[in-house]
Parts: sequence; C-alpha cells; structure tokens
Amino acid sequence: MAVVGAERKALFNGSSNGLVAVSAGGDYAFLDLPDLAVGPDLDVTFALSDDGRFVSYAYSDGSV
Repeated sequence: MAVVGAERKALFNGSSNGLVAVSAGGDYAFLDLPDLAVGPDLDVTFALSDDGRFVSYAYSDGSV
C-alpha cells in the first residue's frame, strides 16, 4: 500500500487537497482525515505504519 497527496475534484464543490491510499492492485480511496494540514502544493506531513494499517498526520493547527 502507498499513501500520496492528491487533488480531489468535485463537480459542484470545486477541489481540495488530501491523501489517497493506493493498493498493490491499483484500487484507491481518498482518506477522510479530519483537520488534515495540506499545503498548496500537496505538501502533506504524514507517516504510514510498517504494516500499512495506520496513518499519522499533522493537524491544521500544527499538532500531530
């Protein structure tokens, strides 16, 4: 599994930046992470656990 920054586009709501999890088979899903801090260039601070089950990330207020 990989986690990467990506732009999420919506038909009527514009777009936003977030994180996407991608499986080895090519399936993907945007991660619903409350208060995720994302920079304008998809600059996201996060860490993925060795087994791929957990993601840690920075909150928009700077805490982790």
